[in-house]
Amino acid sequence: IFFYLLLTGNSFKVKDSTKWIIAVFATLAFGEFIWEFTHHYSYPEALKEWISQGKSIEEFIKYYDNSTMITIGAIGRYFHYLLIIWLSLQLYKLKQIKIWNPIVNVILSLMGIVSATVIYVTQFNIPKGFEILLFFFIPGFPFLLLYWLGVALLTEFKKSEIGD
Repeated sequence: IFFYLLLTGNSFKVKDSTKWIIAVFATLAFGEFIWEFTHHYSYPEALKEWISQGKSIEEFIKYYDNSTMITIGAIGRYFHYLLIIWLSLQLYKLKQIKIWNPIVNVILSLMGIVSATVIYVTQFNIPKGFEILLFFFIPGFPFLLLYWLGVALLTEFKKSEIGD
C-alpha cells in the first residue's frame, strides 16, 4: 500500500512512465516472493507425499526444484536487486540517504545479480569455491538490503519532521 501511495502521490519526483515501470517491477518482485515462499512452505508436505509413494529423496529434489523453479527464482532475484538499486539511487538523488548507502546497496545487489546468473547457468550446481554466492540468492538477502535502506531513511529524518 505504501509503495502504491508513493507512486501515485507527488512526493516521489520521477517521471510518470518511470513510476509505472517501477510499479510493474515491484509487483513482479512481490509476486515472485509470494510464489517462492509458498513453494518452500509446501516442501515438507510434498516430500512426505513423495516418500509415502516409495520414491527416492534424490529424485524428489530434481522434481521439486527443477529448472523451471530455478529460472523463476533467478528472474525474481533480478527484479528484486534491480529494484533495490533503483530505489537506492533514487533516494540518494532526492537527498534522503547518504552516499555510502547506495554504494553498498549497489555492490551487494550486483553480487546478487551475479549469484542469480551463476545459479541459473549452472542449474544450482555451483562451482567449488563459489558457494558464497548462495548467500546472495536466498530470499532473505533482498529483505536485509531493504531493511537496511529503511533504517537509513529513518535515521535521516529530522526530529521536527517526525513530530514531537
